[in-house]
Amino acid sequence: MTRKILLTLLRRDFPITILTKSPLIIRDVDLLKKFSDCEVGMTITTLSEDVKTCFEPCSSSISERLAALKTLNDEGLITYTFIGPLLPEFAEDTFKEFAHRLKEISVNRVILDRLNRKSGNWEPIKTVLKKYYPHLLQKYKRIPFFKNNYYQDPKRRITNILINEGLRLSSATEKYIIKGLDLP
Repeated sequence: MTRKILLTLLRRDFPITILTKSPLIIRDVDLLKKFSDCEVGMTITTLSEDVKTCFEPCSSSISERLAALKTLNDEGLITYTFIGPLLPEFAEDTFKEFAHRLKEISVNRVILDRLNRKSGNWEPIKTVLKKYYPHLLQKYKRIPFFKNNYYQDPKRRITNILINEGLRLSSATEKYIIKGLDLP
């Protein structure tokens, strides 16, 4: 289905941004390269396969996602990594290594997003915490629905690490703001 959608969009050279967790996107590199405005990102929340397996069971491995990003980048496509939601206690410990690996594959930018409990992801996260990380459940319950204060300090530390690695942190809408497109 993805390939059919890409073919339809390509007829109009519609600008596309794809965010995925699947290395299957590599299958469509031939089409992606034909777009004049194309960007492909991978969601990677942690470098720990154990943590990934708890929060994202049955999803592609981190190494597969990083390899897909490298392939896309090597093919000349604009790539990004979406680190979201930022999960306190899980991402920060390995972030220097994470940033180094992103630099090695030359991603064009990194998007960091907060944990938004209001968006419907709280119940699955709470289930995982209860089952695998019960000692962290109370900390996560204190994360407010709005103005997630937990986010600012880690974001500052992570931004410094990214800058030291020569990587660029951006917002999800930056591409459109730069182009002058009006977003809702």
